[in-house]
Amino acid sequence: MQYIFEWITDLKWRLKSDDIEKYVMSADDLLQRHTLVEADIYVIDERLKRAITDADEYLNPEVNIDGYRPSTPEEIEIRIHNLQKSYEELIELARKRRELLEQAKILAKFYSNIGDAELWIDEKQQAMTSPDVGHDVNSTDSLLSKHKLLETDMTTR
Repeated sequence: MQYIFEWITDLKWRLKSDDIEKYVMSADDLLQRHTLVEADIYVIDERLKRAITDADEYLNPEVNIDGYRPSTPEEIEIRIHNLQKSYEELIELARKRRELLEQAKILAKFYSNIGDAELWIDEKQQAMTSPDVGHDVNSTDSLLSKHKLLETDMTTR
């Protein structure tokens, strides 16, 4: 039981991390690592159930364990209760952390899209504010074609 409690405590500490990334790839990496933590939590759940089942033997006074009682039934019940409570807290922390990481990923994607849009606007703005008006008919026609392509690009976006 002590090992499971320490394991839960370690995972709680890791879940309380403020490590939230503002880049999409980093946010994806954090989500993948969180998925591994959730897999650990599932393993803890299985071990916790087994430990509680094993501890139930010591709670039943009719069960003969060759006179050996590691703790009083009350102490065992308190430990089981504390362990279950700690596990429930761990589950809640994991849920909140996943939610936070999902939100961070959405925000990172938003910032990435905004950055792309700003670059696109800057590129179009530079083309539209060019002082070049052409020096002959061919260069003016070329600039006019480029301008029409820019207008088409801007209306489709």
